[in-house]
Amino acid sequence: MTDSKTDSLATLIPSEEKILGAKWILMRIETLHGMMKEVEKILGTGACLVWHTAGKGAGKSLACLIKKEFETYNL
Repeated sequence: MTDSKTDSLATLIPSEEKILGAKWILMRIETLHGMMKEVEKILGTGACLVWHTAGKGAGKSLACLIKKEFETYNL
């Protein structure tokens, strides 16, 4: 069952921009994954604490970016 509000929101954003947004998110995830591997090589098991702390800030930053995107399209 689909929500009519979700359907109407999806039609507001052009498909090219949806694709670019998905590619941007995947690029960021791949970058973070590479960074995690490098930190784990250096710190070993202590890297978990580093990524837990960094994740809090990254999550807030990503939330701000998503909020700006929604405001741009008046969603």
